[in-house]
Amino acid sequence: MEFPTQVDTTTPDAVQARRDAVFALAREEPPPPVSPEAGAELPAAYVGLALSGGGIRSATFSLGVLQALALCRKDEAASGKTPYLGSLLSSIDYLSTVSGGGYVGSFLASLFLAGRVSAEAAAPPHAAAPLRAAEAALKSLSVDPPGRIHADRDRRMEDASTFPLAWLRENGRYLAPTGAGDIAYDAALALRNWIAIHYVLGTIFMLAFALLASLRLPLQDWVEPLREALVQGPMQLPPQTQTSDQAQAFAWWWSATVYLPLASFALWACPAGLAYWWVNAKTFAGVSWEAFGSMLIVLGLWVIALADPMPARRHAAAGSASLVMLSLVFYFAARVFTPTIEPAAAPVARRITLTRWLTRGLSLSVGLGVLALLESTGQSIYLYIAQGGSPTALYLSLGTAGGLTMVVKRVTALLGPPKKGRSLLARLPLMTLAGLGGIVIVLCIALAWSCAFAWVLWGGEAPGGQPLLTTLYVALMVFAMAVLTGLFPSFINLSSLQTLYAARLTRAYLGASNGARGQASPANKRALSAAEPVTGDDVRLAAYLTGDRPNSFAPLHLINVTVASTVDPAEQLVQRDRKGLPMAVCPVGFWIDGRRFAFAVDAQGDTPSTPSVGQWVATSGAALATGLGRNTSLGLSLLLGAANVRLGTWWRCPGAATTERSTRWSARIGRFLFGTQAYLMDELQAKFFGLHRRSQYLTDGGHFENTGVYELLRPGRGVGFIFATDSGADKDYEFNDLAILIRLVRIDYGIELEVDSGFESIEKLNDVIGTPRQFRAAAEARAAGSVAGATSVPFTRSAVLLKASYPGHAPHCWVVMFKPAVPSDATEDILQYALQNPDFPQQTTADQFFDEAQWESYRKLGIDSGRRLLNPACLRLLREHVSKGG
Repeated sequence: MEFPTQVDTTTPDAVQARRDAVFALAREEPPPPVSPEAGAELPAAYVGLALSGGGIRSATFSLGVLQALALCRKDEAASGKTPYLGSLLSSIDYLSTVSGGGYVGSFLASLFLAGRVSAEAAAPPHAAAPLRAAEAALKSLSVDPPGRIHADRDRRMEDASTFPLAWLRENGRYLAPTGAGDIAYDAALALRNWIAIHYVLGTIFMLAFALLASLRLPLQDWVEPLREALVQGPMQLPPQTQTSDQAQAFAWWWSATVYLPLASFALWACPAGLAYWWVNAKTFAGVSWEAFGSMLIVLGLWVIALADPMPARRHAAAGSASLVMLSLVFYFAARVFTPTIEPAAAPVARRITLTRWLTRGLSLSVGLGVLALLESTGQSIYLYIAQGGSPTALYLSLGTAGGLTMVVKRVTALLGPPKKGRSLLARLPLMTLAGLGGIVIVLCIALAWSCAFAWVLWGGEAPGGQPLLTTLYVALMVFAMAVLTGLFPSFINLSSLQTLYAARLTRAYLGASNGARGQASPANKRALSAAEPVTGDDVRLAAYLTGDRPNSFAPLHLINVTVASTVDPAEQLVQRDRKGLPMAVCPVGFWIDGRRFAFAVDAQGDTPSTPSVGQWVATSGAALATGLGRNTSLGLSLLLGAANVRLGTWWRCPGAATTERSTRWSARIGRFLFGTQAYLMDELQAKFFGLHRRSQYLTDGGHFENTGVYELLRPGRGVGFIFATDSGADKDYEFNDLAILIRLVRIDYGIELEVDSGFESIEKLNDVIGTPRQFRAAAEARAAGSVAGATSVPFTRSAVLLKASYPGHAPHCWVVMFKPAVPSDATEDILQYALQNPDFPQQTTADQFFDEAQWESYRKLGIDSGRRLLNPACLRLLREHVSKGG
């Protein structure tokens, strides 16, 4: 096995050849994830770099590690080469990023584009442009410490290489780069989009209430005699309107539709449940004995119903006979719609079919009951207000929804997987509370729309009768409004927070390599602020290619996202537990769970419908969304969707299979007319179909795997060595992300990824490489005392060494994983920051506003962690250790 310092990157032609080979390999279908046969030679020629998720914390720490890679010489003989060819950075062939790692990963890849940072890198001869751009990228990354940008000076710096890192430092608060003004802008955008989302929800509720109002007219004639026999007082018509000088008391105005859930229960759920008991393997002329006996019972009941002189017994007999008859209908329907290819399995299949029908009948009854209750409550509130009462109840409903929404946006960081801790909040069933909160918000909003529909129906006046034409007119108007909204499904993406998030990320990180900003004059105010867009900030994926070949020395950037998938009966149980599929995007196409797809290309060879690099990176960092991978639940989806805490993206995957063509025609027409509502309801219900729909819901890559190493270990990549960062929030150093990675590669690839401890006998390596247990022990020692006291315990380790192998084979890939930890010999500024911030360097990912001290502490920790290991002496020892197989 070859170590990265031995691979051939000694000449520009060798580097270009390796990039060509990697890009060509990416265009081919990777081999299936199976173990090699005994004696098979495993390709291990390429080097990968994986930058993990963790928001701006991971981005800043990973930037420091990148600087260490750039400053490290591959070996003692590298001094005679050009700076880039002698740097360890030139050995990187793959770049795999997740979430926050993608921020700085996209910045790194864009630095290699010729002419982006400086026009000199693209000057003739063009054959030398990739090397010149690589040298410029190395020069920018080698600036330590990063400089500053002075707004009162000429921004046309003499050396353009000092601008990129200075720009990153100035934009640690990338979500609000100019302070209060941007916060107000963000709040206004969030409020507008929240109102827009609830307008879409409103079209759903209004359409449902319009349908109920249309059903009230025939129901009135049918149920009024029954109601008069059971209760006293008006039901369908409102109570008598009182004059303004009379005391007005709140009174319930029950709608006739309250009988609909009873009807669906009696006509659907009960017969389906009763027919279940008639399914029997023993039959008489093809009919079960139970069903045959029930037919005789029906005849007897009808005889009683016709002959009995007592009305009560006649009604009871007729009702019982009708119920048994309906049950027989369900029983025979199950026989018709159930396949009977294997007669022995037919009874089981029929019971399953009848149980599913029972489930749907009960669900319909509950749904109709909730709608009827909302309609009755809403029209009761409207009636009270129309007769001069105070709209307190309506304000209370809207206030509850708004208040809970604000609470949700404040505490979304707490709605992740349960964490170990002693606090009361850590022990609360957050998933259950989230579900209840989401249900309350949706019901309050529905109640408000019920009042609004009553106002539209009655014209703001006290209600009287209900004319047929008026009801149909209102229903038609609501239907048209819903269809008009449903025909623009792109509204779903525009109404989320993804557009704001992507724009801010693009300007902060890709804008750092944009020479139009670095060389702008003070008179150009737009270029001075990350809050303003500047031409050239974003990068198209096709920019990294010239035809089929890479046009730069940048490593192949794999941007990892998660395709939400919660509904797929064909999946195995373990895949349903994941609730998402891994997706890796690169300039030559993308993979979803190992299946390769190509982007749609136009006549000019471009991919106009493909999101840009900035948009892909923002999708990769969509940590808060209605699809949360393993943590997806109906309650969380309702809560986050109703509060419009949505960063996910709907995207139509070219080449994905669609089951919509085979679904019933009513579902296809409904999705065509009400596409916007359909996508939103899928989000709220956490119903994501993966590749079984034309559009996929994409979220944070960390919802599947957070280190980025998973895609580099995929068979067929040919990766033999990986530098990685593990910067997910891990206060107790439990190495949760590493544990998930180990399980995934074992299950999916048949690869055993193990912690290597054979280096412990090598003194210099043992000082900088540790095991998870050693990191955990140091964290416990630090937690037991103050930071100053904990530093007296010698701990200088900054990385973990892992080895990947197929069972029965020697390791074919090694992983050096850098883990943020405060060493005992850290610089005084890092120790001081850690003393004031005990959670450093594992502060919450929800903190996306880094001040200067915080940003510099993470960057400095990253570069120092990298320098401890990435030096010729340690690399030589590591190469010797790896060559011996550990």
